[in-house]
Amino acid sequence: MMYEGMQQDGETQAKPLRRVTLTVDPDDYTELEALARRSDVSTSWLVRRSIREFLGRVTANRIDPTSQAQRSEDAA
Repeated sequence: MMYEGMQQDGETQAKPLRRVTLTVDPDDYTELEALARRSDVSTSWLVRRSIREFLGRVTANRIDPTSQAQRSEDAA
């Protein structure tokens, strides 16, 4: 499976994808599926897009990637 990556010097670089398996809350997945249908894209595309945006924010030091996880663990 290939994914068109970011353009460099006017050329689109195709990269092989890596498969990831994850477990999500059923309610979150239901919302994700509905959003994918409304947007006419796959749920996989939405997840890839979300990961890319998240990594962009982390790289720009706009968020602490562990802050939400720590709060969730503290509440448990």
